[in-house]
Amino acid sequence: VLADDVFLAGAGHEKLVGDKFFYGYGYDDNYRMQYAYVDVNTKEKEKIKNMKTVSVIIPVYNRTFSIRDAVESVLIQSVKPSEIIVIDDGSSFDMVLYLKNYMQHIRLIKLNENKGISFARNTGIKAACSEYIAFLDSDDLFLPEKLEYQLNYMAENNLYISHTDEFWYRKDRWINQGKSNKRYGGYIFDKILDKCRISPSSLIVHKSVFDEAGYFNEDLRVCE
Repeated sequence: VLADDVFLAGAGHEKLVGDKFFYGYGYDDNYRMQYAYVDVNTKEKEKIKNMKTVSVIIPVYNRTFSIRDAVESVLIQSVKPSEIIVIDDGSSFDMVLYLKNYMQHIRLIKLNENKGISFARNTGIKAACSEYIAFLDSDDLFLPEKLEYQLNYMAENNLYISHTDEFWYRKDRWINQGKSNKRYGGYIFDKILDKCRISPSSLIVHKSVFDEAGYFNEDLRVCE
């Protein structure tokens, strides 16, 4: 993830055409939905249905240039997400004007008023159709293989939530985060109470976690 101060969701949907079962599993390099089909009575149906899917949620409020960079960093992922959900958190202008070149690749949800980033993220979670949820702030970027590496690691280790390290880049230079911003894995609750050590843009969470643990606290405007 690079922090810089500067209806699409076909995957996961199935249909029957004659005796064939069709399942949308993602987009090719030209962002065209790819479908797989098998006989409905074969075991391959279950195999295809069990493919891991991920929705990327991007909340935005009154940002123009950086939101386009954020969306593009998702579009170039080595593993394409099932959907990209942009939540316009009550911006004072029409965000469609700034995202018009991407509208065929994203799902834009517009809130009538500014509710804060926690409310925006929760709106995206509830609207998402995928098994996993990834978050990206509108002024951050994904590295090109971020989703692939992280989802594979989670699958191999049977994880329901994970976060990553990140790079900080401000005003044309890299920032040394220092030891005080060290990231931890494993049981980390006691290690994250002093400061925000988990970047939301690094998170991937299985959707069932929100059903069990709850959603983002909408009373918190920062450090949510």
